[in-house]
Amino acid sequence: MIVSTNQPFQLIYSIFQHQYLGLLFETFVIQLNDKGEFTYSYQNVSAKNIAEFAERLNPIDFELVEIIDGMTQDGILQKYNTKRLSSVDFFLTNYGAEKGDRNLVLSIEAQVEKCRSKVLKRLDGTQQVFEMRDDGFPAGTKIEVKEIPAKVYFHFDRRAEETYYYPIVKSGDERVKFQFKKAVILSDSPAYLLVENKIYAFDKRVDANKLKPFLDKPNIVIKRAIEKTYFKKFVAPLIANFNVFAKGFDIIKKEASAFPVLELKELNSAAEATDKMVISLKFIYNGVTHDYDAGNGNAYVNAIQQGENWIFEKIMRDWSREKGVINWLTKNGLDIASGNVRMKKQAAFSWLQLHHEDLEKHGIKVEQSAELDKKYFVGYSSLDIRIEEKNDWFDIKAKVIFGEYEIPFVQLRKYILAGQTEFTLPNGQIAVIPEEWFARYADLLTFVDEGENDEFQLQKHHIATVQKLEQDGLATTIISRKLEQLRDFQEIESVELPSGFKGELRPYQKAGFDWLHFLKKYKFGGCLADDMGLGKTVMTLAFLQSIKESGEMQKPTLLVMPTSLIYNWQKEAEKFTPKLK
Repeated sequence: MIVSTNQPFQLIYSIFQHQYLGLLFETFVIQLNDKGEFTYSYQNVSAKNIAEFAERLNPIDFELVEIIDGMTQDGILQKYNTKRLSSVDFFLTNYGAEKGDRNLVLSIEAQVEKCRSKVLKRLDGTQQVFEMRDDGFPAGTKIEVKEIPAKVYFHFDRRAEETYYYPIVKSGDERVKFQFKKAVILSDSPAYLLVENKIYAFDKRVDANKLKPFLDKPNIVIKRAIEKTYFKKFVAPLIANFNVFAKGFDIIKKEASAFPVLELKELNSAAEATDKMVISLKFIYNGVTHDYDAGNGNAYVNAIQQGENWIFEKIMRDWSREKGVINWLTKNGLDIASGNVRMKKQAAFSWLQLHHEDLEKHGIKVEQSAELDKKYFVGYSSLDIRIEEKNDWFDIKAKVIFGEYEIPFVQLRKYILAGQTEFTLPNGQIAVIPEEWFARYADLLTFVDEGENDEFQLQKHHIATVQKLEQDGLATTIISRKLEQLRDFQEIESVELPSGFKGELRPYQKAGFDWLHFLKKYKFGGCLADDMGLGKTVMTLAFLQSIKESGEMQKPTLLVMPTSLIYNWQKEAEKFTPKLK
């Protein structure tokens, strides 16, 4: 150990320029003498040995050391040197001008930039930061980390033939003179600037590209030939985000109401399937539509050319309205906080259909992008199903509404059963069948038979399907009170044998007899399918005798059988039910 923990020492952060990796931070501990001054006894600190110095460090130091480990030469080699080359060979091979690995270099640059940005964000002015000397001594020139964020004020001077553009940087009341001062950009977004041994942090909206052009030039000249494009694409967003002072054109601040719009666009990417939609949130201010951007400052700007003059309308954003819309959409399942969301087409239209009325209530308009090849129906849709009990079946009347159009449900049946999601309306618009219709009505549409006048019929033994639709609020039903009792059905009732039945039934025969009564009570058809010789004839005769004695048999019963069994039925009837003709 070079630095003794039994003697005073100081943890410092040193900045130096690596030949290939650029500007790096490195952590050191330096032994102090009796006067508290730095000595030449120092050593690197990493996650491997930081515990030895833990007593005099704070939690931020531990965080910083861990981050810095990821940007050191050793950290980079450990992550990217998969071929285990020597450090010299690794950098010569990958950073060579002709045969270098450009993709690998870009990945490394991104890693270093990410670590550097994290370090800068955690520096709060309490750490000791130095610039490393050329001889490698880590505590060279002391660097001050300014606690007050720097602000940028952009100035434009529009003249007859050209416009001059330059920034002024201030940190508190101090004007930061950074031009022609060998200033160094430490991080791109947000920008951090090292100038004259001071580190300045900027607002998160300030990226380094807004400062880099001015490190070694006094201003930028915008020629009149490119003015229109430059003003619309660069100056307008700049005015929206920053303090801009102008000569030669006007900047007018205005208040306006925000009108939200959800715009639909079909995702058409080689990398992704085309059955997806992009739903984008936009806001209309003063008749101009703006893409929602959570980080786009406090204003939207309209660049207006009037002859030779320019006016920039700086419309202050109604943050309360915008955030209210975002919160409502997010709460209702549309995660659009970033400004847009990708969804499967069917899920997107299902969401829009489900929330159609609430969207109107909240003043949120739904529009389609002009880029869409198809014109989709985005209005209100509904499905009303009415089920009515008949003697031996249910009549099903279903009505589908797509805006002004009423479509017989029978026309959609083949689409739902085939899993086809798009249906063409009479006006040529494409209606996307809601996702939940496939899940909710697939069973019903599988079992029904098509009747007349675009109606369906459903056999009565599918009563469970009918009741499930009614319970879920998906259909209106008109069924008898007796059939309603099946909702609470627990078991088949035991029915007393008729007095006119001469004989006894075995337990399984009594169960068959009871079951026949159950079918009759609820008007179901049925098939008594016991094996030969187990008494189906006797059970049937007991059942017929029972309904005769109850007074319900007013007409003859027709028995259909092979002629060879007629004698057997006659003998059985004479024996067990002699009063039946």
